[in-house]
Amino acid sequence: MKFLVLKSESGKVTWEQLIDGDLKSTITTVARKALDEWDVDKSDFIILKDVHEVRKKLPLSPSVYEMISRYLKGKEGGEAFAEVPVYIISFDNQWEEDDFKDKRIYVLTPYLDDESKKEMVQYATELTSEEVNESEE
Repeated sequence: MKFLVLKSESGKVTWEQLIDGDLKSTITTVARKALDEWDVDKSDFIILKDVHEVRKKLPLSPSVYEMISRYLKGKEGGEAFAEVPVYIISFDNQWEEDDFKDKRIYVLTPYLDDESKKEMVQYATELTSEEVNESEE
């Protein structure tokens, strides 16, 4: 299986790679890389599993179907939707009052296609963005 690995720092994807392998060995390899960059005195080291909803217009091409089939959840309005696992390896983070802030992370997810890759790049960027959404004070 092919996995997309992104490194996001301060709201920018600074590194990306496609890795062929099984899930556990790929996560272990990326986690080891993050451990080498981790400052044990400065932050926590966390691996989180999340899901990202992906929607694809029907009919699916054979190549997209092959990649997404294990994650399919259903069809709706001419689209197939799937919940794809996303692993976030946070190795540079801090608490700011009641909020947890990631500064540098790796994001790992099965590679589906370039469109899904763009969504993951945006997601990884948002996770480490320094912009604060100012709401009512």
